[in-house]
Amino acid sequence: MSFLEQWKDLIRNNAIYPEHSEINCAPPDKMLIDWPLGDDPHRPSKRSKSIILTFTREFQDDYSSADAQNKRDKNDTLIITLQEHFKTFNPSHSNPYNIPPPSEEITVR
Repeated sequence: MSFLEQWKDLIRNNAIYPEHSEINCAPPDKMLIDWPLGDDPHRPSKRSKSIILTFTREFQDDYSSADAQNKRDKNDTLIITLQEHFKTFNPSHSNPYNIPPPSEEITVR
């Protein structure tokens, strides 16, 4: 399993984002997360703002060489960081259907 797939499972298993979120990996270092908003009766398939997670190469290297306890600590830190971000994240936007939703980027160091 790739680095990004491991983190994708970790994020999904911790239910940080809404149930129908899509988490797509964009190797070598990005994940894109969004979900259907369900807030516009004229656009039932309207998607949320995107969250782009970027994992620095240094972080990936440190993670891959870490022992089990350090990996658990890094996992916990990521989950807490994403939970804190989501508390203030407003997924709604007013972009028309023909313009991609805006995005927010989080860099994991």
